[in-house]
Amino acid sequence: MKQPLGRLVPTVEEVLRSFQDVLLNADVKEIEAVEGTLKLVERRGVLENTVFSAENPDIVKAIMRECPECKVGFSIVGYSSVFWIPRLRGMGSIHVPIDAVSYIGYRPLVILLRTLRRRGLKVYLWNYRMNELAWVPRLLPLADAVISDDPARLRKGFYV
Repeated sequence: MKQPLGRLVPTVEEVLRSFQDVLLNADVKEIEAVEGTLKLVERRGVLENTVFSAENPDIVKAIMRECPECKVGFSIVGYSSVFWIPRLRGMGSIHVPIDAVSYIGYRPLVILLRTLRRRGLKVYLWNYRMNELAWVPRLLPLADAVISDDPARLRKGFYV
């Protein structure tokens, strides 16, 4: 394990080995990593439990081309991302930042989430800088999953 900034970061192999029975989000950052990531996930036998996502439309297309049976999602990272949603046919989910509430407002975010679900897409919430414990409970009825860096803390927050 590498230790940047005092935190242990597991390798992809370690994550796949440790969390075989949970839904995983493989956020692919580089197009060159598509083939290797797909092979690794398939070799570990967790293809069914993995959603492959990217914020880059070319990476999303490459994943769908290389693995038509894979669950693939597109991550919204700004206003320009919304342009790509209707153009990326075949993906199953849209990954929406909770942070959008800070720049488009709560009501427009709720409308966006409802619209995406009506179009048959799964909605996965993710977070950059917002307080998950404050926002996830409000938005969870409009989402299918939550992507979190600290799912144990988030889950504990629901039961306090």
